[in-house]
Amino acid sequence: MSTIVHSTENLRFKIGWVILFIATALMTLNHVTGIFYQAEPILFTGFAAFTLYAFLVIYIPFRRAEKWAWYTTWITPHRASRLCLPPH
Repeated sequence: MSTIVHSTENLRFKIGWVILFIATALMTLNHVTGIFYQAEPILFTGFAAFTLYAFLVIYIPFRRAEKWAWYTTWITPHRASRLCLPPH
C-alpha cells in the first residue's frame, strides 16, 4: 500500500515539476526576445534575469527535492513584487 501512495506522490511531483519547468522556460524565452523587440529593453532584461534564475532553481535543486529550492521558488517572486510596488 505504501508503494502505491509513494508512486502517486512521485508522479504528482514530476507532473508539477514539468509544468513549472516548461512555464519558466517559455517565460525566459519570451523575456529574452522582448529585450530585442520591445520598446523597454531594460525592463525585459530584469524580467529575463529573474525568470532565468527561477528556471535554474527549478531545473536543478527543485527537481532534487531540496527544501530550500521550494522556499526560494515561493519567496523570491513575493520579494521581487514588493520591491516593484510604489511606497505607501
